[in-house]
Amino acid sequence: MHHGKCISHCPEQHYIDDHGRCRACHSSCWSCSGPSVSQCTLCSQGLSLHQGQCLESCGDGLYHQDQTCHICHPSCRGCLGPLASDCLRCLKPQEALLPQNSHTHRARPHGVCVDRCPARFYLDAQHTCRGK
Repeated sequence: MHHGKCISHCPEQHYIDDHGRCRACHSSCWSCSGPSVSQCTLCSQGLSLHQGQCLESCGDGLYHQDQTCHICHPSCRGCLGPLASDCLRCLKPQEALLPQNSHTHRARPHGVCVDRCPARFYLDAQHTCRGK
């Protein structure tokens, strides 16, 4: 029931409560399974879904893809999508970031975490392997 009328399903940004009535989702949700901030199933524009919540940014250990926060590769502290192994920073402080693109001078290089830089590379102050 929605606005006193029987309907087959609730409109967007609403869910069916235990009494068969349509109720509004939390304001951050585009669709939901209940009223709580942690019951979102899709997020409003500009937000990312993580464990039922809609967030402005995914945070450490996660990356944004398709309006959803995904877990980074275990070796990454932060990463870019679409591949979880595209690390921005390494989880272990003793590891170095080896960029996986030809533009190693980029402001935000991404790549894999390695124990040490390969031949013809040096470790810079940001713990990134740079070509000599």
